[in-house]
Amino acid sequence: MEATLLRPMTLLVTLTLGIVVGCGSTAQTSQSAAPSPTRAGKVQLAGALTVNGSFKESFGKGNCTTYAKKGEAASSGTVFVLPLAKSTKVGSHTISLPALQAYHGPKAYPGNGGFTGYAFYGTSPITVDGVGAGAGDETTVYLVTVNSDGSGSYAFSGVPYGAATLAGTITWTCKDS
Repeated sequence: MEATLLRPMTLLVTLTLGIVVGCGSTAQTSQSAAPSPTRAGKVQLAGALTVNGSFKESFGKGNCTTYAKKGEAASSGTVFVLPLAKSTKVGSHTISLPALQAYHGPKAYPGNGGFTGYAFYGTSPITVDGVGAGAGDETTVYLVTVNSDGSGSYAFSGVPYGAATLAGTITWTCKDS
């Protein structure tokens, strides 16, 4: 009979301790949250339109070095999602960039509109205010450079945009939170 009484008391103590432990501060909860790296950089566009501005965004991909090394899986293979993928406001314009296909870690990825070299996944080479730029031809040049710390640059010229062309450079740094 003593064993029967002891078990409910033990259970009661366990539940009470569970409630006390569960009432910890919110600071404890935020410490266990996954890190959210930030990318910050500058945009300079010229030609069909002019944009000069900066951006800062969180991109929730673990940490900068690991993402730079491995990229992420997509239906077309491994990709590296460039900054501004989520239609970000830069100055008075909204800019969106694509993901780089066939990603193999930090290095330079040259290409052109004739699809010699590396290509982009799922969208135009740049979208400004909801208007996607055309891929171009052999005279359209792209260069994406990803560094081992997650920083990098994206430079392009001769990108068809309306009746004119667009040239630009986007540079960024990556910082783990």
